[in-house]
Amino acid sequence: METKGIEEMTREELVELVGSLSKELEGAKRDLELYKGWKNREEEARTLAEKKILAAKAFFEVV
Repeated sequence: METKGIEEMTREELVELVGSLSKELEGAKRDLELYKGWKNREEEARTLAEKKILAAKAFFEVV
């Protein structure tokens, strides 16, 4: 496949390229939001686990 520089592209090719890049960008944004959600849930789970461990340690110190 022959590649062209932007200067050599027709208007239609540029419009197609921009549309393709926009679709890729939207996909990347969706992926980023998904990964941010996973990261936030992981942080919340870690915080909860740390609190449970501290509570268990306090319980065993009393017992």
